Amino acid sequence: METRPFKIRTDLALEAHEMSGDVDGVTSSVEKLEGITVTKIRVENEAGARAIGKPPGNYVTIDTPEIAKRDPDLSKRLVECFAETLDDIIHLEEHDTVLIVGLGNSHITPDALGPKVLSGVIVTRHLKEFMPQKFDSSIRSVCAISPGVLGITGIETNEIIRGVIEKIKPTLIIAIDALASRRMNRVSTTIQISDTGISPGGGVGNKRGALNRETLRVPVIAIGVPIVIILHIRASYAVMLANPMFSIISKAISMSISFPFNLTSLTMDLIICRLISIVAFS
Repeated sequence: METRPFKIRTDLALEAHEMSGDVDGVTSSVEKLEGITVTKIRVENEAGARAIGKPPGNYVTIDTPEIAKRDPDLSKRLVECFAETLDDIIHLEEHDTVLIVGLGNSHITPDALGPKVLSGVIVTRHLKEFMPQKFDSSIRSVCAISPGVLGITGIETNEIIRGVIEKIKPTLIIAIDALASRRMNRVSTTIQISDTGISPGGGVGNKRGALNRETLRVPVIAIGVPIVIILHIRASYAVMLANPMFSIISKAISMSISFPFNLTSLTMDLIICRLISIVAFS
């Protein structure tokens, strides 16, 4: 009986770079913090893109192997590191509008990252529209949508997002989705941020139409967390049901909204272009 080697796929640029080794057109740097490792990879041209199988652009991977222990100090450092990383990538003006897209199927745990994160994000577009006198330019317009999946809606995700873009005309899209890793120790402990967009369903082996600047004509920042390891036979392993990354990403993105938010009485910084202190509600 002929056997074939298992083929492990990955959505992480870091792992693709690890497998390809040093190649022309790809640069990387590593910064180690307390309990956190930040790896920055830049795919500079098409040769680099072919070598590691990722589109040209910037990819930042934040590894926190001990996050499952739920150390509150580590969680705080991770939120701050994540927010600072987003701030380095995102460049917005005061009156810009941000659309956050939570990709995935909320009924299936390995694919529920996007909808779960959206449940913790503060939206402000409606407040600024209907009560403009109450909100000055320090509050940025943010809206969010979880478009579901084709099998439930009968509509491709990129078709839904294009319709929303036509109506609200956002300056930037932040898309959140589950990813696949080739290493068990990165499941639910790693965040990838990129400025290259994303293909919905990639983390569960069901890629749909890409969401990126080329297809949507709006810059797309992609945020993902490895939730599964997928072999070519599509066997999924060890999803952490109580996933700490749901709240980590929600908190860091909520910090981008320039809005007072009770974050367990912590005072943190808000990002998306400008840093402002959070004041906890009494």
